[in-house]
Amino acid sequence: MKKTVLFVALAAVMMVMPFLTTGSVFAFMVATGPDEVQLTGTLYNSNHKNAKGTDTLSVFIRHKQMGFKVEDARDITGDASKLDILEAIFPPKLVIEGSSDTIALLQKPEMEGKLITMEGYLYISSGMFNVTRTWKGKK
Repeated sequence: MKKTVLFVALAAVMMVMPFLTTGSVFAFMVATGPDEVQLTGTLYNSNHKNAKGTDTLSVFIRHKQMGFKVEDARDITGDASKLDILEAIFPPKLVIEGSSDTIALLQKPEMEGKLITMEGYLYISSGMFNVTRTWKGKK
């Protein structure tokens, strides 16, 4: 009985979802596996005035909370737009993971307020961004 109710509920959600979002957002949200994305923006202390807004994510880098104001977002493996990606990250929070070198670079005080680009695998369902490359500026 429980399995039938769960299946019917899931089927209802899947039928309604395309009408609630744009087609590419829907495809981005239900894609299997992580999407390879590139996020360009500025890291700020979470108390900074620029660390707020609809284009700002709350990011956690080794348990330190910061704001990341997104200037650009690209879906490397698909065709989702910046808006599609930002809408899919709900609530607007990400845990940033990566190699020790990548995390150390992101945690440097001089990175705050500077334009950076992070590239990696975005796991929408768990709110995790596994950064594989990062650099200052935009490429």
